[in-house]
Amino acid sequence: MQSDKNLILLDLDNTLFDSASYRKSVFTKLGNIALCQKIYGKMMNEFGYFLPKMFVEILSSQLKGTKGKEIMGIIFNQKYFRDNLHKEVLTSLKMLIELGEVGILSQGDKKFQRAKISHFIHLLNNKHINIVENKKSEMAGVFKNVETYKIYFADDMLDMLETAKKINPQITTIWVKRGRYAENQKTSPGFKPDAEVENLSEVVEIVQGKLSS
Repeated sequence: MQSDKNLILLDLDNTLFDSASYRKSVFTKLGNIALCQKIYGKMMNEFGYFLPKMFVEILSSQLKGTKGKEIMGIIFNQKYFRDNLHKEVLTSLKMLIELGEVGILSQGDKKFQRAKISHFIHLLNNKHINIVENKKSEMAGVFKNVETYKIYFADDMLDMLETAKKINPQITTIWVKRGRYAENQKTSPGFKPDAEVENLSEVVEIVQGKLSS
């Protein structure tokens, strides 16, 4: 039986964090945008997310005179994490923590993803920060641990939302339509997200509406 506790789980990339803008800033700073994009593209095709250590090893071997430590320092520079958070996120998070417990459900390199949230981690509930290697396969375990909550799940990927709905039909799925996948996705037959939004402030409105109904 669900309690009256509310849990808002948020994807990180494209939902909270402008990954494309971050890469543009970092790759420009590194000085060889084409090479950086090539390495990144191959990594995404093979693994599905960015692996900083591997990226640094490959790039430093191809950029003469550039040390891996310097590249890693640029990748993990907190300025780029702060500057590329979507503009409404901090204000929206402050509103969401008044409505329920707020956490992260993100796929990727744990150190890298943790670095992205380090400057606003105080707005998150630490027990609900989930950074996994394969979100689809590990999602069931995440939701099993919070099955007593009323859950809102916001993500930019429709297949992630559909997987969540299959695991627990009571989850409120929210499609955040921004980022590189936003315009190229189609719902599969029989699935439609409970809500479609363009930013996190609209997620706040959805949770507020559910709570007041």
